[in-house]
Amino acid sequence: MSLVPPETSRTFAERHPVYKQFIERIKKPTKEQVVIPFAPAILVAIYSIIYGIADMKTLLVIILTALTLLIFYAAFAFVRAPFLVIKSQQQEITTLRQRLTNLLESPKAEPNLECKTMLAYVGQDDNGIFREDKNIGYQAAILEITNKAIKGRRVPAFEHVKARITFRERSNREVLSIHAGTWLREEYNFVPLRVGEWRKLIIALRELNAELLLAVQNEYENTFCTERLSFAKLINRQYLIDVEMVDTDGGEIINNFRFKLALNPYSPNLVITPIVPRALIEQLVTLKSDGKQILDTCVRENQELYQEIHEWWSRVYGFLLREFDEDTAWRIAKTAEKTPYPDPVSDGIRSFVDTINTQLTRLDEIIEKVRGLDDS
Repeated sequence: MSLVPPETSRTFAERHPVYKQFIERIKKPTKEQVVIPFAPAILVAIYSIIYGIADMKTLLVIILTALTLLIFYAAFAFVRAPFLVIKSQQQEITTLRQRLTNLLESPKAEPNLECKTMLAYVGQDDNGIFREDKNIGYQAAILEITNKAIKGRRVPAFEHVKARITFRERSNREVLSIHAGTWLREEYNFVPLRVGEWRKLIIALRELNAELLLAVQNEYENTFCTERLSFAKLINRQYLIDVEMVDTDGGEIINNFRFKLALNPYSPNLVITPIVPRALIEQLVTLKSDGKQILDTCVRENQELYQEIHEWWSRVYGFLLREFDEDTAWRIAKTAEKTPYPDPVSDGIRSFVDTINTQLTRLDEIIEKVRGLDDS
């Protein structure tokens, strides 16, 4: 059976755009298109009245003139209709081409998934769905995930997201793979993840009052599935966890996370913490080493200058405190609101230079204030 609707489902005008254009022009003429056909007939009528030659023959001439011009206008509109249709279609094609170009050139909307870890006590209801419950069931290591909005950027929404969970030993050897994780308060093994929404994924379970870890897989993908949940024992006390968020509609991995899961050695509680990539740690160590080298060079090469500045500031502060009062001395000590140094300086010493310039400005203000109080 063809899914294309038959031509009879559309009107004759819809199937023939040229005829439709012609009818629209006839039904909605412009002022010029109305005046031009009747103007000659009206002029003939006025001429006949003025010169007294108005009779049936003259009236017939007027009517025939108007009809002739109307037929001419209709023929002109019919001839012009195909060109108007072609022009309209060309404009539509140009618009569609531009929209397609903009769509292809615009940056692809990227998901913005963020997560945080948590522990919760959970249990199963009568339908086998896991819900938060402090009284019965399990302690669960949970990954709370959101698709966070970003100002000024389009973030896509997802309707069917599954979680693949891989358990690895410390040697990175894979020991268990869960192709569809279990979501808290959700029946199926997929969830919608729209912008701004939060979802909670169960990573592993610990039976209360026992040191036994369990991984849980949700087989319930639709109402035709007979099995819902399956459990697998985890014999080790510590695992590396890889979590892949998969958009089943697009068949793409939209994000992945890595964590460390362990049983607390001092209590039967779970511990789940993010894993910081080694490369990131190495970058932090490099940044710290660079800063230490810069600081050592600065102290070594400019120690005398900094000592002179410190001694000058101490002399000024001590003088004001000794000869005036504490409030006056504190005026140059408080430099939260800085007076910028007027000449160009590098950003690296901007704050330092602005601080000294602020102290000089405050000292100048003090000088101007006391200048009129001299004993001369």
